[in-house]
Amino acid sequence: MCRSRAGAALSAPLRILVAAEAPFGAGGSGAEVVLDGQVAGLRARGHHVVVLCAKQVRAVAGVEVRAIGWSALTPWRARAAALPDLARRVVDAIVLHHPLPGLGLLAAARRARVPVIALVHSPWRAEYLVRRPRVTARRRALGVLRHRLEHRVLTGVDRVCALSRFMADRVAAAHGLPAASIAVNPGGVDRERFAPPADRAAARRRLGLPAEGPVLFCLRNLEPRMGVDVLLDALPAVRARHPDVLLVVGGDGPLAAPLRARAAALGLDGTARFTGFISDAELPAWYGAADAFVLPSQDMEGFGLVTVESLACGTPVVATPVGATPEILGPLDPALLADGAGAAALARAIVALLARPDRAALGARARAHTARYAWTAHAHALEAMLA
Repeated sequence: MCRSRAGAALSAPLRILVAAEAPFGAGGSGAEVVLDGQVAGLRARGHHVVVLCAKQVRAVAGVEVRAIGWSALTPWRARAAALPDLARRVVDAIVLHHPLPGLGLLAAARRARVPVIALVHSPWRAEYLVRRPRVTARRRALGVLRHRLEHRVLTGVDRVCALSRFMADRVAAAHGLPAASIAVNPGGVDRERFAPPADRAAARRRLGLPAEGPVLFCLRNLEPRMGVDVLLDALPAVRARHPDVLLVVGGDGPLAAPLRARAAALGLDGTARFTGFISDAELPAWYGAADAFVLPSQDMEGFGLVTVESLACGTPVVATPVGATPEILGPLDPALLADGAGAAALARAIVALLARPDRAALGARARAHTARYAWTAHAHALEAMLA
């Protein structure tokens, strides 16, 4: 087994099988970004990685990908894809990102005496039910089934970890596990790709943003829990203090049309701009061109990848004190957290940030703060668990 110290060369690289329902190389949703980032961190630490996933979107040198799809057959397909390696004793560890492939891998891993770590992004049932507020009898029954399947996996692995203390506590409560038994291994950010722009004014011009006036950026799946409606409600109070403020909302989802209608009803034409989907290639530029990123989450913010991405670009983040966000922003500057999750509290926090004379220095501190969230640090924590 690998024995290493932070920054030291590995004495024995591991062959690690990473199993997830998300596609590999897609880099869109949070689960996809975590999968890609974790694999990149493990590769940078010298390990050989085999990925079992729904599909491969982009090839990555040195990473072997076996597509198993996503369906009720996923457990059996995951088992079939892993069995040859397990039988030949060439797997040193398995990292599970989702329960379905884990159902097929646990028994085979136990027979092969291969340790298994489960990384829980969020409780499966809660994530499923929170996406839409209307819960039917069928959705409730499916939620119970997902909970039972996840419980079987989490009580069968060697170690459970989560991306934040907040999420570790939620997982522990959902499954009756001791909170102390769940390790916290934060998510990360690619600090080479997400970096301050060489010329912020040029970035604004290229993106069609005004040269003057504060620009706020918010990137969300447009779903109820994301809080974009709350941010829109907060914007008139911000505009009263900063008449030339512009809010850019990136992303798409089921609430896209209702949110545009809400902005129009609030008289925010010219103040709120909806871009729709923003590609991964363009994302660093949008972060870097903004004066502040706003995270108005109302529930289930299990880590906050967009938070560390924005900070890495030197752009401060104003956020509601929901989920794991205080774990990221609190050590940097508690004033970046609103004193509540409502529109009035969010507006006060945004206005306070825009009035700060030290915003340039804050941006530099934000960038430095993300050194702890490099994906290699995440990979090193996984090594420590396996050791």
